[in-house]
Amino acid sequence: HFVAAVRSIRSERRNAITRSKPFAFHSLSMTSSLVKIRELNRQAWDLSKKDGPQALELAKEVQSLLPECADAQPQDEFECLRTQTYCLDMLSKPEEALPLGLQANQLAEDIGDKYLIGTIQSLLGRIYWHIDEYPTALSYYLNALKLVQTEQHPDLEVSLINGLGMVHYSLKNYDEALKYFKICLEKAANQGNVTGQADADNNIAYILYLLGRSQEAVEYAAAALALFSEIGSYVGKLHTLHSLGAIYSALGNYEQAMALLQEGLELARKNNSQLLIITYVIEISLVRMRSGDLDGAETELIEALQIAERISSLTNISLIHERLIEIYKQRQDYKSALEHFEILYSLHNRIFNEESDRRLKTLEVLNQVENTRRQAELYREMAETDSLTSLVNRRHFREVAENALRRTKSDHGSLAFLMMLEQ
Repeated sequence: HFVAAVRSIRSERRNAITRSKPFAFHSLSMTSSLVKIRELNRQAWDLSKKDGPQALELAKEVQSLLPECADAQPQDEFECLRTQTYCLDMLSKPEEALPLGLQANQLAEDIGDKYLIGTIQSLLGRIYWHIDEYPTALSYYLNALKLVQTEQHPDLEVSLINGLGMVHYSLKNYDEALKYFKICLEKAANQGNVTGQADADNNIAYILYLLGRSQEAVEYAAAALALFSEIGSYVGKLHTLHSLGAIYSALGNYEQAMALLQEGLELARKNNSQLLIITYVIEISLVRMRSGDLDGAETELIEALQIAERISSLTNISLIHERLIEIYKQRQDYKSALEHFEILYSLHNRIFNEESDRRLKTLEVLNQVENTRRQAELYREMAETDSLTSLVNRRHFREVAENALRRTKSDHGSLAFLMMLEQ
């Protein structure tokens, strides 16, 4: 029993070291191939939000080097698989991303590191959300959220809150989604998490746009675009350019909307992100329709339809047919309008039948998620306050102080401490 206990303690120490410093277990005797693997892994992950295709190539190079390196650790393979999973998801290739993500998840569970498990399950949740598998997405978010209850991982928590908001958005629960994104924004700002803050700004902007509050949405979207440009995140910029374009289109500023959407479309094509190409083309066609360019809108939509059919995106195929019906009705080409309406009717029946069962399952999981989130808030409050005085404890005070110091440095401001003693 003593030997088993010592092994357990050593294992926990190794996990803690790995979590805080991913490659802190390096030794002076590392082989040159292992050094190369870890450097490539670092470069690939750093690049993943700036240049997806290039990051993917670096991660694939690591994959080819791993079998030849006897000193490689399971986490080296995990890092490589995680980067590939992320990049493939961003490139709208879920069928390639999922097997790698599931493999990475199994590795993380074998390693026994809760943070690694949480990060890959958050990513798997995002992939399943992208393919409209909401119950499965929520299951992964729920599992990762349970890990957050017992360990302090602020960046992971922000990612999960964002994921829950995205699911509510997909279910058209816009007010609920807005609450999640505002919580996400507050937590990310307190942590100095610029990426999380930019994501939340953009998501809030798009929800406000959907709620008809476009003028209010501009400020959030502009803030998101500035932050993503500052950190060089092409992924964030891609999504934010679309949000801003849609918002300006709703405000009737078609010239500004078209400029933003064309910039985003060019970036999406450069990175071969097919799902985003469809999203941009659909939005551009709407701007053309509003400004009276029906021929241009039709050309854009037919191009988007070909891509959507190639990747079997039923939701987008349905939306494109709706837009084409509007164009043909305005031209009084009722024969073409009827053809597209018949296709749309068939699609709606198929989508409805698939979504009915999925929605019931989703509501069940959402209830579990909400209960878990409330429980997590209770655990967090208990972990951060003194039970006798209800004041923040030493550990939480240090976190607050470090966040305040970090914000002061970034803003070039001043920081003061006030100590009050009771006589």
